[in-house]
Amino acid sequence: MAHSGLLGVRGLAQAGPRRAAARRRGAGLVPGFEMLEERVVLSTFTVTNTNNDGAGSLRAAIDLANADPAQDTIDFASSVTGTISLRSALPALSTAILLSGPGSSALTVARSSDPSTPEFGIFNVPAKAEVVISGLTISGGRGPASGGAIANSGTLTVTDSTLSGNSSSGAGFSNGGGGIANFGTVTVTNSTISGNSASKGLGGGILNVSGVVTITDSTLSGNSANEGGGGIASFTNGGIVTVINSTLSGNSAGLGGGGGIGSGFGTVTVTSSTISGNSASDGNGGGILSSGALTVTGSTLSGNLSGSSGGGIIFSGTVTITTSLFNNSESGNLTQTASASFVSGGHNLFSDLPGLALNPTDLVNTDPLLGPLADNGGPTQTMALLPGSPAINAGRNMPGVTTDQRGVPHPQGAAPDIGAFEVVTAPFVRLTPDTATRLVGASHSVIATVLDPNVKPLVGVPVTFQVTAGPNAGATGFISPVSSQSDANGQVSFRYADTGGIGTDSIVATAILPGGPSIASLAATVIWTTFTVTNTNDSGVGSLRAALSIADQNPGRDTITFAPGVAGTITLRSALPDLATDIILSGPGASALTVARSSDPLTPEFRIFNVTAGANVEISGLTVSGGRVSFQNGGGIANSGTLTVTDSAFSGNSASFGSGGGIANLGTLTVIHSTLTGNSANDFRGGGIANDNFGTVTVIDSTLTGNSAGFGGGIDNINFGLVTITNSTLESNSASIDGGGISSFYATLRVTGITLSGNSTRGDGGGILILTGTVSVTDSTLHGNSAGFLGNGGGIVNRGGFVTITNSTFSDNAANSGGGVFNDFGTVTVTTSLFANSKGGNLNQGRNAASFVSGGHNLFSDTPALAFDPTDLLNTDPLLGPLADNGGPTQTMALLPGSPAIDAGRTVPGVTADQRGVLRPQGAAPDIGAFESRGFTLVIVSGNNQGTIPGTTFPLPLVVRVASAFGEPVAGGWVRFAAPTAGASANVSSNLVPIDASGQASVFAVANDLVGSYAVTAEVPGGAMNSAFALENRIVPPPVEVPLTVVGVQRYGFHAQPTTLVLRFSAALDPVRAQDLANYQIVTLGGHGRRGARVGQVTRVRAAVYDAATGSVTLHPAQRLDPRNTYRLTVRGTAPGGVASSTGVFLDGVGTGQPGSDFVTTIARGIVVRPSRAFFNQVRYRWASLVGITGR
Repeated sequence: MAHSGLLGVRGLAQAGPRRAAARRRGAGLVPGFEMLEERVVLSTFTVTNTNNDGAGSLRAAIDLANADPAQDTIDFASSVTGTISLRSALPALSTAILLSGPGSSALTVARSSDPSTPEFGIFNVPAKAEVVISGLTISGGRGPASGGAIANSGTLTVTDSTLSGNSSSGAGFSNGGGGIANFGTVTVTNSTISGNSASKGLGGGILNVSGVVTITDSTLSGNSANEGGGGIASFTNGGIVTVINSTLSGNSAGLGGGGGIGSGFGTVTVTSSTISGNSASDGNGGGILSSGALTVTGSTLSGNLSGSSGGGIIFSGTVTITTSLFNNSESGNLTQTASASFVSGGHNLFSDLPGLALNPTDLVNTDPLLGPLADNGGPTQTMALLPGSPAINAGRNMPGVTTDQRGVPHPQGAAPDIGAFEVVTAPFVRLTPDTATRLVGASHSVIATVLDPNVKPLVGVPVTFQVTAGPNAGATGFISPVSSQSDANGQVSFRYADTGGIGTDSIVATAILPGGPSIASLAATVIWTTFTVTNTNDSGVGSLRAALSIADQNPGRDTITFAPGVAGTITLRSALPDLATDIILSGPGASALTVARSSDPLTPEFRIFNVTAGANVEISGLTVSGGRVSFQNGGGIANSGTLTVTDSAFSGNSASFGSGGGIANLGTLTVIHSTLTGNSANDFRGGGIANDNFGTVTVIDSTLTGNSAGFGGGIDNINFGLVTITNSTLESNSASIDGGGISSFYATLRVTGITLSGNSTRGDGGGILILTGTVSVTDSTLHGNSAGFLGNGGGIVNRGGFVTITNSTFSDNAANSGGGVFNDFGTVTVTTSLFANSKGGNLNQGRNAASFVSGGHNLFSDTPALAFDPTDLLNTDPLLGPLADNGGPTQTMALLPGSPAIDAGRTVPGVTADQRGVLRPQGAAPDIGAFESRGFTLVIVSGNNQGTIPGTTFPLPLVVRVASAFGEPVAGGWVRFAAPTAGASANVSSNLVPIDASGQASVFAVANDLVGSYAVTAEVPGGAMNSAFALENRIVPPPVEVPLTVVGVQRYGFHAQPTTLVLRFSAALDPVRAQDLANYQIVTLGGHGRRGARVGQVTRVRAAVYDAATGSVTLHPAQRLDPRNTYRLTVRGTAPGGVASSTGVFLDGVGTGQPGSDFVTTIARGIVVRPSRAFFNQVRYRWASLVGITGR
């Protein structure tokens, strides 16, 4: 419904039916669905015009939807077509919003093409928002950093839409995404992303920054990126990209490579898709570049181009390729680096002979007989297999892949065809979806489509449906209607609803075609059940305990949610049931709901959650607190299965004489965007997390702070465990024995992009303790960690392990020996890393067969007694900033201007960004340490274009301002001033000058004895170079063309109003001197006849404001000047501090830098202001008419 403007509609039955439903349910658990008549009818806001703003506009609709915390729909009146032209950025889509357009061909939302329009992206989806955008074209957006069309940090779905002609201009690993920049989760379905660009960054079509991207039935074409990932870029750790039934064509990338897709250490899966005609003319990987895990199944890669290597695919990680086709890619169809791993799943076809270990079923040096990229039916263009193609019937069945890219079922012959195209010779029926999982009792739509061999719809074909319960399921379902005829799209829609128990039903659709029926079947698996906790009781109906008990009885996967209003604390007096099956426990937020053991002294000891072996559990949005066990492991959670923890907090849990105060893991544990604070395992292992017995722990974007244990205050890893920590912080954790931050015994530890700061131990290893095993530290910062009084290794102690440190920063750590790193019995390899200001030495070795290897390009603030590489810098101050938020997920230590670490590192394979995600290198070479400087700008503030007599000091200091366009710190860095070494020149007070808190550096210059003009340069390594001051040594001072005089004084203020005095000057002033309050004095000379005045009283000037446009200074006396009194105004014009012109001429001075005179005038009673007679007789001022007191 819509009236004029916008209308939000709530269902009339909202209040009553929901209360009635609540009474019927009581306080009990309810399935995670409601009957339709019991649901809230959510708001719909209708856009009624294409205006930029105002009533009825899209902007106004978004404001209304954002004001409503519930899910809302924004739709468009039928008359709204054409283009919504935006002159400023829209409000963020900050809640749950369905933005439903009339169709991408009917309506475009675009940034105005007016040259005065600022740069902005079209839509912004912040964290925690859930947004669906459909039926729109989004065009012309210009993201100044990332996301030309859409910037997403929440959950975004784009369907039936077009994103074209958008751009972004940001540089670095976190910037780009001409079409979409994704920092959360994005799903693109049946859409086109074309002609977008990232002019300085990554991802012309889509940039994925450690998020999740799923592309289905869509086209990405003609997108470009100056760096990497022309179609899609996902170079940061943890990124996941899935491409299904889609086409990437004609995309291009620069030096970063990956014309179609560029991926770093994430995961890319390409299924039943076509990647054709993409290019990386200056880089590697015309089709795909991958350094992580890549899986290609049932896909076609053809005609891609690389200017270097891997026209089809280049990879340095792990690649698995099955039943896929590679054809005519320049620079090779498939290329791997030395460290890569390749697995052929068999039944692939290559037009060349890759130098890889292939499967015997693979076809090599074979022409696939491919048609051009064209509309062959289905939602995207494909490349048909021509008659006689050796790919026909040469593939194999692949689990989960039941159709080709167009939706044609596999196989149509004796076996599936190789690649994304399945040759079809007869009409067929397609069911959408082809496999499904259903909620018990819920109704779902299934579509049967009848298609001819060219995948075109057949109209008027009878279709019948039948449902059969699985043999062991006990499930029954119904279909409505039972039979019908295909419509103009060849489709018949029907509803399927399960009315029985948990199990698998089979649905069969039969199309009655001439010459015989065509059959398609659908397996509808009914296994998911959702339960809602309705109160915070410890037990009973509606409690968390009851929900877990019911979920444990169901062998399938269950979801436990919490009703609105369930907040505060669930206080437990006994242990909860085990989490023994597959369960999703979805809380309202860690700040909203806590599950805690009761603090009552009579409460027995128990942990909060126990995940048993074989269970797969996801916990999100909860705080887990107060769990306590003794002589056991896991105060908060003990996990023996597979556990994922997201957006949660663990605080105040403990395991006395056990391990894992917060979490103990014997299975597989993933912790994402969570905090562990104040947990303890007194005198034992792992205050925050303990990993044991071949367990696997992954920690991403999380914080562990203030945890304590005997070993591993933050994390303990033993007995062949694997711990991987990424983009996380371990701060102020402590160990009473060893390993304040982390301890790793006989295990593998990998840390990337983390900060360990302020961790401590009474023994060895303030940051990390290593006892044998393998440890890698990459792009990380270890700062302010400390070992005990006699302990070793403030940052790291290594006893028998193999440790690799790459592109990392160690600073201000402390120990008895090896404040940065102490190595004993083991091997430490250090490359492009920075060690500074560590008490006890930056890097020391014990006496026991220790080995140190320098990979070169390291920096040490001291000279450790080790064998170094010639490229290492010793006894060098790195000029580090403090540990601070410099962007990125963790705090870092910036390289200040002039740091010798800038551009002094080397490229390390696999390390393409710094700790923050900034692309390396930004200059001629990567920087040393965990921080990559993005350079500085240097501009002259004052002191340019001036002269003086030989042998004298120039009147104005040489002042420059240093800044970072990216907000990186500059204070404490250095600027180098340099004067000519021969001929006319100057001596500067210091060649190397520190940058002050305002970003400025200044020197005084003294002319030498030679006459002439010359330049003094100022430079900052890593920034703008050779900004030059034009100076002149002159025999005779140049004439003063415009002497500096006061040409007028005006007084404002009448009766009780505040007084101001306006002084007008004959030339432009030095603004600093003009606004120096010491240059002005007001003294009372005499009063009016009735009460008199305090003769000689000084009236303080509280402000002096210089206006360069008018050449005037406005004085603001601290008290009102009584118009009945007489005052004397003095303006100081004598060196060194007096008022002077911008060229250095003082009041009534005769030349630059020469002495001047004070200006004195009497402010008489009444309305006339005139200079004193004595002053007027002594100095030669050109006097303008004086205006008296003016009331305002």
